[in-house]
Amino acid sequence: MSAFSLETFQKISQLKPGIKDPNRINIFVNHKFLCSLSFKVFSEKNLKVGDVLTEERIAELVALSSLDKLYQSTLEYCLSRPHSEKEIRDYLHRKQLRRRQSQIKYDNFKKRLAEDEEYRAKIQEMRKNVRAQNEKIREIDFTENNTYEYTGRKSLNLPTKPGAEITETQINLVVERLKQEKFLSDYNFTRFYIDNRNQSKGISRKKLLYELKSKGISESLVREVLESDELFSQREDDTEIDNMIEKKLRRPITREKLMAYLVRQGFSYDLIKSKLSAIESENLQSKS
Repeated sequence: MSAFSLETFQKISQLKPGIKDPNRINIFVNHKFLCSLSFKVFSEKNLKVGDVLTEERIAELVALSSLDKLYQSTLEYCLSRPHSEKEIRDYLHRKQLRRRQSQIKYDNFKKRLAEDEEYRAKIQEMRKNVRAQNEKIREIDFTENNTYEYTGRKSLNLPTKPGAEITETQINLVVERLKQEKFLSDYNFTRFYIDNRNQSKGISRKKLLYELKSKGISESLVREVLESDELFSQREDDTEIDNMIEKKLRRPITREKLMAYLVRQGFSYDLIKSKLSAIESENLQSKS
């Protein structure tokens, strides 16, 4: 920001697609890179080359760029599979924590560079050597020598300046936008989760409620979903335990191990005992 305040006026001098991400537009002010915006946000702001920007407008664009990038990365995570709102908030808070840790690491690095002359000279020498290595790599004909072809440019892996701090306001804005654009829905997530558990190995209602509660889903919402669909509404522990016992008995297993497994799935001891006793009784009758 301080680099721009030295100019008598601040004007958008160039707009071009990003190199790493061509789906973003890089904005240059007075021939210096300012920030980037996704096509969607860029089109909403109606920016064009020659626009004169105030300090307040520049600050707004930088903040918008940070929020936009956070939304895009969260959207990619959100689309990997259905998520609950709590899962998305947990994801954003993890990013927030990593960003703060990176800032502390970077600040300590810069402080040591400023205070430790020997360390500063060492880093300068390392940077010089890496630049020289990268110059040699650029000159290599990989059709004859592919030593570095798959490793790319060399780097020092030193701390770099992280992005702006992720605030609670930004987290709330990202979550609300995902919900508004129908990418995030606790109801849809709950349906997905129950259906997925049905198709895998089954689960008792007690454990299902416990697992979904840990993901921020209320018991009332779980019951609403279970009652909203005929397939889900027929999901009773009595049927679920029969299916699970049948699957487990396809391979040799002791009564004790089977009981322990069913208990871990959340079924009551009385129900387990009743079902196993009935199976044992049928086995005795078939042998007699």
